[in-house]
Amino acid sequence: MSPLEIFAVLISLIGVGLTVIRNMWCWLFNFFAFVLYGYLFYEFKLYGETILQFFFMVVNFYGFYYWFKGKQQDHDIRIEPIRVQTAIIQMIIAAVGGLLF
Repeated sequence: MSPLEIFAVLISLIGVGLTVIRNMWCWLFNFFAFVLYGYLFYEFKLYGETILQFFFMVVNFYGFYYWFKGKQQDHDIRIEPIRVQTAIIQMIIAAVGGLLF
């Protein structure tokens, strides 16, 4: 395992830890981890994994935007259960997308 791989794992663990405690720095650490993994996967010629890291980067920006927007509105976080029908539809979409990919 290269030093860059070890560094990427450590950055990723820090990002996950910050996410768990709801610290705003999680967005930056997670983004940096996606960049590092994207580079590593590209170097190892794992192009599907590289594309996946770009997807994670986009979703990270989307999540940060809505998190920051919600933070400015100063409201409580609601956690609601997902409907079974919605979960099944999302699993079907993910399976079809995976097969197409």
